[in-house]
Amino acid sequence: RKTDPVIFERVCRYALDNDILTYQSIKRVMDTKAYMLNGEEGKHQGKKNRNIRHINIRGKQYYEE
Repeated sequence: RKTDPVIFERVCRYALDNDILTYQSIKRVMDTKAYMLNGEEGKHQGKKNRNIRHINIRGKQYYEE
């Protein structure tokens, strides 16, 4: 293996949390160390934290009416 198992685990967690599914994208996450951008290194963001809040963005409630 070329990658430290601990780092590989973090990259995989980051990829799963962010719906990154291709080998090339996962390699890019490793190369750019994007998995470290979550604030605290060992913790990952849940999907609730990724919701964008903006006045011009319609939620699913808009389309259900």
